[in-house]
Amino acid sequence: MKKFLLLILSLVMFVSIAACGNGDDNGDNGDNGDNGDNGDNGDNGDNGDNGDNGDNGDIEYGDYKPGLHLGYTDGHQNTYAYVYVDAEGYIVDIFIDTVYLKTDDEGPLTWEGRGGSEQTGYATTKMSLDGGCGYNMWPAQPVEDCTVEGEIMWHDQVRMVAEDIIDNQAIPSYDMDGDYFDEDGDDIIAGVSIRITNYVNAVQNALDIATLGANESPADFDVPSFTGTGSFEPGIHFGYTDGHQNTVAVVAVNADGFIEYITADTIYMKSDAEGPVTWVGRGGSEATGYATTKMSLDQGCGYNMWPAQPVEDCQVEGEIMWHDQVAMVMDAIIDNQGIPTFDIDGGYFDEDGDDIVAGVTIRVTHYIDAVANAID
Repeated sequence: MKKFLLLILSLVMFVSIAACGNGDDNGDNGDNGDNGDNGDNGDNGDNGDNGDNGDNGDIEYGDYKPGLHLGYTDGHQNTYAYVYVDAEGYIVDIFIDTVYLKTDDEGPLTWEGRGGSEQTGYATTKMSLDGGCGYNMWPAQPVEDCTVEGEIMWHDQVRMVAEDIIDNQAIPSYDMDGDYFDEDGDDIIAGVSIRITNYVNAVQNALDIATLGANESPADFDVPSFTGTGSFEPGIHFGYTDGHQNTVAVVAVNADGFIEYITADTIYMKSDAEGPVTWVGRGGSEATGYATTKMSLDQGCGYNMWPAQPVEDCQVEGEIMWHDQVAMVMDAIIDNQGIPTFDIDGGYFDEDGDDIVAGVTIRVTHYIDAVANAID
């Protein structure tokens, strides 16, 4: 009987010890499991739901509205700038250019040049002269391979200003002496010797338009969406046609290689009795005015194809404004991610064609050519 009781007692002790041992092992794993409960903190990952404040709980936004924003200065031979802001509100690229009177004996314009001598030529932009390489600030020195020995070309200096603004995501408080960088200042761009006030002012005008309101977020704005990988190099690309009152185009490509925005503009001789330039107008009469761009006239609203009809709130009753028609063509190119095979008849959309943009009555060939030049 005693042996039987001892046997029973031994079995009970064995089972108790085994149970305790297994409990300790699982307990350690259970501690790891508790760390897994931090997966509950991972429910704080549902703060990613707070990320519904634009589904972007982890996204740090910039200060600007997504898009391609135009800014400009006013008057004769003005400067214009395009600022490209990405979907997260950051400046990713800036393009700056200036309207320019190019001397040419066969040109249709006449103006008083430096020293009071009469000049003849045509209206274009500095960047439309071989991508800026055709504008030489040192005419006594030859341009070879888009450089002048020992100098920094105008377009390279302008690009240095643009890149500094991109790096700062705003215009720095530059040290200025008149319209130039102060040589003795601390906040300047070394190597930039050109007058920069107009360039900075044009960019600032664009940034004023692009800056978010007090309760706005970049996520509040619609941005074109695409799938896959695009065919183009990211950034701003500039294209142009040649000659007097040429057309320019700016194409903005996103980080995935898709065309996100396109805009086009045309150099324009604006009539003004006080203007410094004369030319032969329609009907053979002499006209006086200044060189600018159509989009520099109140963002395009100041260019009216129907002068007998008033423009109210950037509209002419019963008509589609010039800049709206241009935008319609650009939208068709964006949708196609390239230039469609439009049906064209003498520079205009063929009314009987299938591949046209309904409602566009303006001549479109030069806008298409400028965009093609940019995306090539």
